Amino acid sequence: MAELADQLRFASRGALLRQIAHAETLAAELEESEQYPEDWIVYRITGHRPEASGAAVTYAGASVLSDLSAFVERLCDAAQLERGDIEGPTIDAVSLCARWRVSRKTVDRARRRGLIARRVRNERGRATLVFTERAVEAYERRRGDALERAGRFSRLGPDMEAKIIRRAARYRERFNCSLNRAAVRLAERFGRSHQGIRELLERHDARQRELGLEPIFDERPDRSARTMVSALRMARAGAEPSEIASHIFGPRADKRRATRLIRQIRARLLMRLELDGPVSRVFLRDDADEVLLAPEAVRTRLGGGPGAGELVEMIRLIREAPPPE
Repeated sequence: MAELADQLRFASRGALLRQIAHAETLAAELEESEQYPEDWIVYRITGHRPEASGAAVTYAGASVLSDLSAFVERLCDAAQLERGDIEGPTIDAVSLCARWRVSRKTVDRARRRGLIARRVRNERGRATLVFTERAVEAYERRRGDALERAGRFSRLGPDMEAKIIRRAARYRERFNCSLNRAAVRLAERFGRSHQGIRELLERHDARQRELGLEPIFDERPDRSARTMVSALRMARAGAEPSEIASHIFGPRADKRRATRLIRQIRARLLMRLELDGPVSRVFLRDDADEVLLAPEAVRTRLGGGPGAGELVEMIRLIREAPPPE
């Protein structure tokens, strides 16, 4: 879908608006368990069937749905979409959270599961997400049960957190459970997500270490060198943060954990770089400014000459200017 979006972003604005509407319609019709040919998907969005080359490629409906909202949002950016371009009623993210009685994170997860968002420019020119009533209703038909469960979800209170932490300490003492294994058992026992319990235990142990106290688990959430190399390779290969998070932290991990990990790895690599290079002796001279700026080519034509008020004009003037002598 990313490759198709790159190809379509140069289309006319009218074509982009049609393709956005077609993609939203397609999302409402896909079945997660079915397989769909690539050329059929392209045809449903663009109205043109690509020429067949080699063996037919098919994609699972769930895979297409996971990418479709990001695809539509990129087309919205390319079209500079405004609210007036959307037919029918729309609902913003805050109102959708209230409608479903869920957090913003749940809405963001829904976008990765087939809820189509449109990125529009508000009065200040900033991008914001809105959802058409058709897209919301289509998602509710597909995942109504999951939304109902999410709406009944309540945050852990201090008493419940303390109870979970006490039981985690008991699992560690009696069964020698690892942090992850304890999180799995506690999630089943208390009807919570594995990832949520794991993060609670990691936060508790981090606070204990900061206070100089004994944590429940010996292990730290820091990743091994092999894991870091794997994450960096995936990032360099163009993998999405959600894919990296699923590979490194588990199938339901938040993509922001992968983003933080990649940033930490890159920061460490940058700190190891030897950035010192050879320095000309001219820079050490008292008259270095006069010597270095003496050639006319250094002092002129850097801005494209007089009259270059815009980037395009500056580039044109630079191209037309004769080379320095």
